[in-house]
Amino acid sequence: MFKKLLKNIVRKPELSLNSTTNYDSTSSNKKMAKVTIDGKDYDTDTMTDNAKKQLASLQFSASEANRLEALLAVTKTAQAAYTKALQTELEDGE
Repeated sequence: MFKKLLKNIVRKPELSLNSTTNYDSTSSNKKMAKVTIDGKDYDTDTMTDNAKKQLASLQFSASEANRLEALLAVTKTAQAAYTKALQTELEDGE
């Protein structure tokens, strides 16, 4: 319920961080990371310091959301197991 409510309140932007390798004769194997937000690519090498801080915060918050969703899944699984165990215990005691 809370997750549905939260999705209605906050639109989650599509975010991906990709690393591409460019080869040219003047540099050896330079890697340039790009960020894609809502289908638009941004080169991290040309970002301002403030933009890089915002990106780091965005990545951290996305990581935390994933961690919390995994923790919620574990908690729901445990809750279901405890419910089943309690049910079994109560039925065996009758």
